[in-house]
Amino acid sequence: MRRSVNWRSLALLAFGLGCAAPAPGQPNTNLITRETVLEAEKLIGLDFSDSKINLMLPDLREQLARFEALHRFAFSNDVPPALLFNPVPLGMKFETKRRKFKMSAVGKVRLPANLA
Repeated sequence: MRRSVNWRSLALLAFGLGCAAPAPGQPNTNLITRETVLEAEKLIGLDFSDSKINLMLPDLREQLARFEALHRFAFSNDVPPALLFNPVPLGMKFETKRRKFKMSAVGKVRLPANLA
């Protein structure tokens, strides 16, 4: 598993360096390159090795693609923000009849020889 750096900060800085999402219908010609990462490093005050830059480039490009995908959706002002998360699927019904709580019997439990 790779150790991650703060991709979000670096991705946001990369956007500020000219990698912003294109206007709708236009192809993206501003890909995140090694030079983009080097310029972002200067702004943040970091210094990544060449191997770390090689590791982060695919992830930064993936983040850029995700930002572009988000910008393809046009929301009007009448769409409320998602302030409530309800994990119950639509149409799912819960049992409403109250029943008495019934505990199950505790089985035989073996303690380990060394309690520490």
